[in-house]
Amino acid sequence: MTSTSNYGKLFRGKQHCMRGDRITILPDSVLIHILSFLPTKYAVRTCILSTRWKHIWVSVPNLHFFFKDWHCSVFSDFIDRVLFFHELPRIQRFSLECAGVDLNRLNTWVSVAVRRGVQELCINVQYTSDCIILPPTLFTCTTLVVFKLRSVVQMKIPGLVRFPNLRVLHVSLQFPFGDMIQKLFCSCPVLEDFSIGGYIDNSEALAFNISTVALKKLEIDFNEVQGFEFSDNEFVINAPILEHVTLRDNYFALYRLKNLSSLFRADIDVGVEVGCTEIDGWKERANQVYELLKGISNVEYLTLGARTMWALDYADDNNLPLLLPNITHLKLRVGNSSSWKRLTYLLSCMPNLENLVLEVSAKKEFELHNHLNLAAEPNWIDPVPEQTPACLLLHLKEIGLTGFTSQIYHLNLIKYLLENAKVLIKMAISTCNLAVEEDVEFLRHLVTCRRGALACTIELSRK
Repeated sequence: MTSTSNYGKLFRGKQHCMRGDRITILPDSVLIHILSFLPTKYAVRTCILSTRWKHIWVSVPNLHFFFKDWHCSVFSDFIDRVLFFHELPRIQRFSLECAGVDLNRLNTWVSVAVRRGVQELCINVQYTSDCIILPPTLFTCTTLVVFKLRSVVQMKIPGLVRFPNLRVLHVSLQFPFGDMIQKLFCSCPVLEDFSIGGYIDNSEALAFNISTVALKKLEIDFNEVQGFEFSDNEFVINAPILEHVTLRDNYFALYRLKNLSSLFRADIDVGVEVGCTEIDGWKERANQVYELLKGISNVEYLTLGARTMWALDYADDNNLPLLLPNITHLKLRVGNSSSWKRLTYLLSCMPNLENLVLEVSAKKEFELHNHLNLAAEPNWIDPVPEQTPACLLLHLKEIGLTGFTSQIYHLNLIKYLLENAKVLIKMAISTCNLAVEEDVEFLRHLVTCRRGALACTIELSRK
């Protein structure tokens, strides 16, 4: 009996050990795959676990170096040692994120990655002592599939640029040189995902021609550093299989959209900041937003940011009408006390809309409106349209409202939507910073609102 009891204890102990250390029974290939998702400094630390773990990290194909402080020789020395001991002839992904770095060492690391056939190269260097000049061999790398570069300094590129297999290119720089972005783009014949952004100086007009048969995703996100200046920068976009476009700026760049028959999703936030309507030429630039929307009229998912909504408020009515028949999902981001004027008009342009999201900024804008002699509490619609938009009567099933308060124009908007959305299934409301008495008033208003769809449920949450 005692012998059997001891054997049972030993067996249960062995089972417990196996349950507690299952990772050691995994093959090296699986361990390497797991370590490839960790920052390299943590992958290297596993070498102290046991003799078996001592050399596993040197076979990890992904190298990710992250350091948030300014120039640090310890960090740079660590990267040098990792590249020296790393045994793989191929590097799948090389990623560097740091506040500052010595450019000579950066070039050495990139050169090593290129020699080892790197497929993904991601560099995020916030500051350097000079303009970034990466090694020329990088710009003719035949193995590179993904290249992402982000910095707040300028970059120069060599005369010869050719990325025959590059499919993802993301570049965000401060004051990119006029022909640099165009040159990078034209060197990528199979590019599918292109993102450009940063800060620019409008003293020189720039022209970008983004014409390609392979591009599927495009993001343009530039900000003018001088403030409140319009731009003569022009972006010509001609991409027949483009599916997703994001356009953001704070200076009203010119966008010429052509041949976007495959476009499925668009995120638009172009225009100057709220309150800048006194700038010469404002209305002419605001009118261009309608032309931009006409160029993406076949999308199904559309997001309009606060700048664009503000521009639509002040655009001429003679640009109407507009028809966006394919849109099923619409998200509008607006200011706390503006940008409601075109809401019902937009709804009438989207007869098949099924999902509506309204996000209200929590930023206080009342002082700005008072300074510009604008209404501190603008009515969300004036007057209420005689004809209810077709989407409210036939298709709109879900509404999400974020950042709403007990202000009367917010309550009136909720009332209008609840009364006129005849097939609404759910309205989710997230209120913002309500005092106790405001919360009570908000709930009282919801209870008294008549609902056009009796089966509609209301979900209320608080930020």
